[in-house]
Amino acid sequence: YLRSSLELLREIQRTGDIFFPKNWMDATLGGHNTRSAAETVRTFLNVQKDYPIRLRRIILQSADELFRAAERRGE
Repeated sequence: YLRSSLELLREIQRTGDIFFPKNWMDATLGGHNTRSAAETVRTFLNVQKDYPIRLRRIILQSADELFRAAERRGE
C-alpha cells in the first residue's frame, strides 16, 4: 500500500488543508523500517522526475526515519 499512498499525495494536497499532506506521509511511513519500504519510496521519487518539489520534500522528511532504520538494519 506504500506505492498507492505515495500516488495519492497530490490529490490529498489538492483537497486537504495545508498540514494534511505531511500528516498523511507521517502516518503512511511511520512504523516502516525495512529496506523494501525504503526502496519503494526511493523508486517512486526517482521515477517521478517532475513531482512537485514541495511534495517531494514532504516525502523525504517523512521517510527520513525509514531510510535511517533500513540502513541500520542492514537488510
